[in-house]
Amino acid sequence: MDDSTTLEIAKAWPRLKILQLIGGCPAAMMTSHVTLRGLEHLVKHCRHLEALRCAKSD
Repeated sequence: MDDSTTLEIAKAWPRLKILQLIGGCPAAMMTSHVTLRGLEHLVKHCRHLEALRCAKSD
């Protein structure tokens, strides 16, 4: 996952309220490359976002 993926998510779901980016499950085996720019996309496009959870898997 990277900033461009975050932008796609933000534009596709502008009414998103909760987003959890959590590693450790088979679907999330790739390393995240989201920067502050990616978070900026969420702030700009997801005005209803109330909670964002980011966790790194061990």
